[in-house]
Amino acid sequence: MLACGRFCQPSQIIRELESLDSSTRPILVKTDCSIGYIKATNNPAGTVALASELLAAELGTWMGLRIPNFAVVRQCEIELTLYGTNVIAEPPFFFSEKIEAEPYTGSDWELELVAPKSDIARLVVFDTWIRNWDRYDDRDHGSNRDNLLMKRDFPQKRVSMIPIDHSHAFVDVGFDEDLPDENLTRDAAIFGKFPAFDNFLDESSVYEATNHLNELTREFVEDCVNNIPAEWKPSNQTCSAMIDFLLHRAEFIAQELPQRLLHQPRLPGVQ
Repeated sequence: MLACGRFCQPSQIIRELESLDSSTRPILVKTDCSIGYIKATNNPAGTVALASELLAAELGTWMGLRIPNFAVVRQCEIELTLYGTNVIAEPPFFFSEKIEAEPYTGSDWELELVAPKSDIARLVVFDTWIRNWDRYDDRDHGSNRDNLLMKRDFPQKRVSMIPIDHSHAFVDVGFDEDLPDENLTRDAAIFGKFPAFDNFLDESSVYEATNHLNELTREFVEDCVNNIPAEWKPSNQTCSAMIDFLLHRAEFIAQELPQRLLHQPRLPGVQ
C-alpha cells in the first residue's frame, strides 16, 4: 500500500505562514489537516523535483525510514506566490508535514542517542540506492545537514532521525526525457554517509537494510511511479526505464554495498 495521503491528506489550504528561498521555493502553510510545506508544479526546479520528492518519499517509507507524512494536494482556494516573485503557485502541490526537529549537527553524541540505531545504516543504503547527493555526497564530501532532522526526546534520552527534502534525488538519472545510463545502475558511489556515521555502521544493521532491498517487487515500484501526477510525469518510456533502474540498482546495492561499508563483510552465502 502506498503511503501518499495515507496518514495525512489535506483537502484545504487555510493560509500561508512563510515563503522560503530555496531551489523549489517551498511555502509553509496551514491546512485543515496539519502544518506543512508545499512545493508547486511551477516551482523553479521544475516538475522533475516533485516527481523525485514523491517517489523518494514512498521508497523511504517502504525502507522503514521516518519520512514525514506526505500527500499530493490538488486544490488551493487562496492565492500563494513563490518566494521573491509575483508568480502564483500552481497545483498540484507536493505536501510534506512540518516536523518540530533540528538539523543534524554532525556530532557523535546525537548518533549515540539515535533509536533505533539501525536507522543510520538504513539511511546510507537508501540514499545510495536512490543516488541522493543532497545530504552527503561521498564523491566530493559535499554536506547538507539541513536535510537530516534530529527529533530529540530528552526525557527518554533518545533521538529520531528524520530525512527530508529529496527533490535532488536520482542524480544523473533524472525524470526528464533522458533515460538512465546503464552504468549508473552499478555505480559504486556512496551517498548519505556522513563521516561520523562510520562508527555506527555495524554488520547487523547494514545487512538488515540491504537485505530489505531483496524484498522489493516490480509491482510496488510500478505503483509508486504510476502514482506520480500526470502534470509531473515524464514519458512512458522514461517511467519504464526508471522502474528498471530502481529494481536493478536495488539488486546491485544489496549485493555490493556491504563490502564497501563494512571492514569485514560476510563471506558470500553466509547469512
